[in-house]
Amino acid sequence: MPCLRPPRVLQVVALVYAVLSEWSVVARTQDWPRFLHPLQNITVPVGREATFTCHIANLGPHKVAWIKSENQGILSINERVISDTERLSVVRNDVNTWTMTLRGVRRDDSGSYMCQVNTVPVRVQVGVLEVVVPPDIISSDTSGDVDVPEGGSARLECRVRGHPQPTVSWIREDGGDIVLRHGRQIRGHTFSGQVLHLANIARTDMGVYLCIASNGIPPVVSKRIMVSVHFAPSVSAVNGLISTPLDSEVTLTCHVEASPKPVYYWATPNPGDMLPSGPRHHLVYRQLSSYRHQMSLTISGVTAADFRPYLCVAKNPVGEAVDRIDLHEIVLPVHASGDRRRKQQQQQTHHQQQERRYEQHRQQQQQQRQQSLDSQQQDPWSADPAPDGGDGPSRRRGARLPPGPPPELDRGRATACRPELATLPPLLMVSLGVRRVL
Repeated sequence: MPCLRPPRVLQVVALVYAVLSEWSVVARTQDWPRFLHPLQNITVPVGREATFTCHIANLGPHKVAWIKSENQGILSINERVISDTERLSVVRNDVNTWTMTLRGVRRDDSGSYMCQVNTVPVRVQVGVLEVVVPPDIISSDTSGDVDVPEGGSARLECRVRGHPQPTVSWIREDGGDIVLRHGRQIRGHTFSGQVLHLANIARTDMGVYLCIASNGIPPVVSKRIMVSVHFAPSVSAVNGLISTPLDSEVTLTCHVEASPKPVYYWATPNPGDMLPSGPRHHLVYRQLSSYRHQMSLTISGVTAADFRPYLCVAKNPVGEAVDRIDLHEIVLPVHASGDRRRKQQQQQTHHQQQERRYEQHRQQQQQQRQQSLDSQQQDPWSADPAPDGGDGPSRRRGARLPPGPPPELDRGRATACRPELATLPPLLMVSLGVRRVL
């Protein structure tokens, strides 16, 4: 039996029907609600505000619901809040934008949230909220300040919490190295872990240790832990023998190491003879670090009684220590002493002043003698007959002679006038009246 073919008209009708049906489906699909942008994941510190934004086009009569994925609890439908929390709010910002805001987020608010449109089948977008918690140090489980004897051990603990889990690192506040002595010595600027164990502790380990917790969420937190190492004092004189001249100033210095802080003072070898601060004794005490100290004694205007031994003494509850400094006299050359140089200069100035006064007096005497010579009318070397008829200068007994220069000067002037007198002894010249004439 031959195969019957449908009329061509029927084929055309079937093709047109199929095309129209497909166009109808496409048109209905384009009119359905669709999401314009994906729902973003957000990370918010605890206590802050979290906001999800859902962009939907062609919503039409459909509704938008916000749902938490973990418990499938409906939080809101359109702008109506179903959840009993007052921290939640939903707002339609414009035709295509819906915003859900959760204020004061808590750690248990973390999870997945869905923006759902009630189409058939439903259309859903999912966003994840992560609530992070900054690091926090649990004081009740963390070590406080510790006191340990030298050579002992100390265990420092720093317990923390937060999300993500914080990491803990240890450093010294003074920037020094942390030394771990467990069989072998390990030295480093930073150590990690919630527990720091210090074994066979030394005085150099004393100081403030910082426990620092961080997890990438600000702020970073830290705690100070003071480690005090107790040991007996040790005293060391900077110079055990000091020499100084009289009437000088000298300083005696000792270094002290002790913990706890010691009582220190200066003394002499006599029992109980403590040196107090006074006009000539100046005492200075300085703390250089948590266990290092310096004590100094300055003596002004050193006298002979100051040349003796001096003791620097330090005491604390663990023990005591003493060191000795001997102060001796040193005799300096005259030119090396500043005071003696000043005295010599003063004496030299005094001699110069005396010489000037003497020179002025001598010049006055010369002027007087010159005036006396000018007033004489006769030859000063002519001799009147003596009353007894002998030769000799004219002189009245008991006549006062004018003051004159020393005999050596008279002799020089006389011999200049009469060379023949140069061979006469000075006493004979005086007897001849040379001094009177001049």
